[in-house]
Amino acid sequence: MSAGLRLGRRDLQQGIGGLWLLLACLTIAVAGLAGVSSLSSAIQSAIDGQSRELLGGDLVLSVAQRAATPAEQAALAKLGTVRASTTLRSTAQIGSQTALVDLSGIEPGWPAAGKVTLASGRMPAGAGEAAVGRELAERFDLPVGGRLRIGYGDFTVSGIVADLPSPSGFALSPPVLVDPAGLAATRLVQPGSLYTSSYRIALPSGSEEAAVGKAFQQRFPDGGWRATDRNEAAGGTRRFTERTGQMLLLIALGALGIGSIGIASAANAFAASRRATIAILKVHGARGRDLLVMLGTSVAMLAGIAILLGLAVGAFTPAVVGWAARDLLPVAPDPAPQWAALGLSALFGLLVTIAAAWPPLARAAR
Repeated sequence: MSAGLRLGRRDLQQGIGGLWLLLACLTIAVAGLAGVSSLSSAIQSAIDGQSRELLGGDLVLSVAQRAATPAEQAALAKLGTVRASTTLRSTAQIGSQTALVDLSGIEPGWPAAGKVTLASGRMPAGAGEAAVGRELAERFDLPVGGRLRIGYGDFTVSGIVADLPSPSGFALSPPVLVDPAGLAATRLVQPGSLYTSSYRIALPSGSEEAAVGKAFQQRFPDGGWRATDRNEAAGGTRRFTERTGQMLLLIALGALGIGSIGIASAANAFAASRRATIAILKVHGARGRDLLVMLGTSVAMLAGIAILLGLAVGAFTPAVVGWAARDLLPVAPDPAPQWAALGLSALFGLLVTIAAAWPPLARAAR
């Protein structure tokens, strides 16, 4: 053990002086940084792990204001298991009230992958039945067995939808699911109507989703087809998470910068409390390098404890947020520790500590 480390070990027996401020400032700053980065990473990880279920298949091919032609349908069938849906924005009339909804006519067995999660009831089984989103049911007190009208069609609520696959991950209005006969009964799909026909496809194992989608678009270049693969699942949620994470990360980095002022003040107060000890050691021939190591040992120990405490908070943040806001988040965060985010937070905490504490300790050693 070097002379500086031996001196540092003995110096710790005198207490840590003003370094409690360093412990508090660094713990809070690292916890904020680790929590924000871990939560953002956990949501992205959850989306990547559930991309097939969120998308409703390996690949979604969609076209606006028309259905697939017979030739296109034959080509789609050769790709894998296909489940079609037709979606448009409409107005539902519930008693004397109205609400904007996303109306979808779906085939039996929809989607091709994943599933529609129902809070209660069952999926529509005939032209006069509809499954409605939980938000719509709660807002208008619409139970299973309730009635609503969309277009020219009258429907009985067969089920309440809690969750369903969505390429974007977000919906501006609650969903209403009907079968193709129910959609036809509304008489809303007409020439000039704004609707989208989507074909969710479960591809054979080993298929490259992006390559398959691009090949289909090239085969029908004038069809206006749009391909969405698993890597683009929940695109709206991804973008929202990225933007929100970047904003919160800037705030956390700002907090870390402000915390560096407290770290510098704590290091300065600690160095001042050791002035008499430093003077005595210098009289006895201690080198400046050894004195710097002695002071740095105490600071490093407290910084290490603070960083570990902050990382512990950050590691548990995704699980806590996922539990507390499970009904508000479109995707539940992955509760596992996000090691890359935690490592980056620890590095930032270490660099800020060195930058803030080095000048007062160096002055004291000189």
